Amino acid sequence: MIPEAGYYKALTVKLNRARYEKLKTLGMRLDKKSQAIFEAALDDYLAKHADKLG
Repeated sequence: MIPEAGYYKALTVKLNRARYEKLKTLGMRLDKKSQAIFEAALDDYLAKHADKLG
């Protein structure tokens, strides 16, 4: 997903150790940053629940 030009919002996500290690391991294996993984996961989640957004 391409962010709107000039706009972004910082967000802190707290993960337990197991999730953090899986995220970093997968990121290294896929050559992707955590940001890209989170954005893809959020896009999937929002699409799945789009009917609830109104």
